[in-house]
Amino acid sequence: MKKLGVTLLTSLLVASPVAADTLEEALLAGMQNSDSLMAAQQGFLSAKQAVALATSGNDMTGTLTVKGAHTESDKKSTSGGFASSNSYSASVGVSKRVFDSGEAEARLASATYNLTTQRASYRAQEQRVMLSVIEAYLNLLTARESLALQQENVARLTAQTEATRIRLDAGTTTATRLAEAEARLARAKSNLIGAETAEETAFETYQSLTNLSADTLSLPTAPQNLPEGLGEAEDQALANHPDIQSATADLRAARSDFDVLARQVLPKVNFSLSATDSEATGTMQDKLDVKAELVLTTPFLVTNGSRARGKQQSATIERAKYSLADTTRQVALNARSSWRSLRSAIAQREAVITELVAAELVAEGIRTEVEFGQKIFLDQLDAEQSVSDAKVRLVQADEAIMLNRYRLLAALGQLDAEAIGLSGQLIELDDLADPADVFTRLLPVADLPE
Repeated sequence: MKKLGVTLLTSLLVASPVAADTLEEALLAGMQNSDSLMAAQQGFLSAKQAVALATSGNDMTGTLTVKGAHTESDKKSTSGGFASSNSYSASVGVSKRVFDSGEAEARLASATYNLTTQRASYRAQEQRVMLSVIEAYLNLLTARESLALQQENVARLTAQTEATRIRLDAGTTTATRLAEAEARLARAKSNLIGAETAEETAFETYQSLTNLSADTLSLPTAPQNLPEGLGEAEDQALANHPDIQSATADLRAARSDFDVLARQVLPKVNFSLSATDSEATGTMQDKLDVKAELVLTTPFLVTNGSRARGKQQSATIERAKYSLADTTRQVALNARSSWRSLRSAIAQREAVITELVAAELVAEGIRTEVEFGQKIFLDQLDAEQSVSDAKVRLVQADEAIMLNRYRLLAALGQLDAEAIGLSGQLIELDDLADPADVFTRLLPVADLPE
């Protein structure tokens, strides 16, 4: 009975000589196959470009303007009644904002916080994808082991039913005993159908996430170094969870946006330099103008739009505060709940082991009593069914412990590539290639992406 201390899943998988999918391989494939994760990466790249755009208002700009005109004027003094004249002008200019009262700096701060939000959002999405793959992997592993146990149970009851039928033909048992065996066999076949359905569903879920064949799965190593107490779990979650980091960055970005609004109504200084060459019929209107300007502008009236934007930003800041408080509450609650669920799963497995040991002892005793006529055959079938059911529950208890360990890791905000052993196998956010440049020529002509 001491062998029950080793998980039933391990004992059933060790004998397989076929190369098996590992959890690490499944996670790597699942993350590379995840459209939601790819979308989160593009969201990060978009926010990264927004940082560059934050100071674009102070970029130097250049403009080229060309005008041409042909005029026909009705004049009595001209032969034919019309006088023709041509004129054109070409101007080129550059301009740059040389002072913006800190608006670009405030926009840069806001964009940087938004980038932090996208980085944290990616981590949160990464956790969700990884946890979904882990759940699919463990569900398929458990479904297959449950199916194997149900198949074993059907084979056992089929053999017992056939043996009972032979004894009935020989006149050593009764039709009642045969009916009892057939009834237990029918129930076992029904359980087998349910197990087959669960296995097929689990397989399709796993394959849709990873595109792996899942011919054989290997038992993963359970995460270690998890917190020992509720307080420790809560502290780790509050310090590391990406949802809190995202909500905190959102609040800081909202405050920076308010700073942007405040600086938009402060003085600005723009410098511009332009040259215009004009020519027309004759020489009197030909000229070349060169102009340099330094312009100071500042609003001196508060508009309804400014008031509305101020109120809007105030509401945005308050919303971000409430969102951070609620996110903090949820993260702390989830960490404590996940810690309790793991402890409960461990305790339940110990109870199932005790139940299985007792069920096997009872079944062994009843088989002996049936031989001596102290128990009936129906008692033996019920006892053996209890053993089979306990084995299935042990498989499920093993899965529950493993799954709750990973769920606790996710609740702590620590379910990432490094924790799973995939460091260096997945591209880092900062190493992602920027999108292709749509402006590939000197002239501002865009090649729009498909």
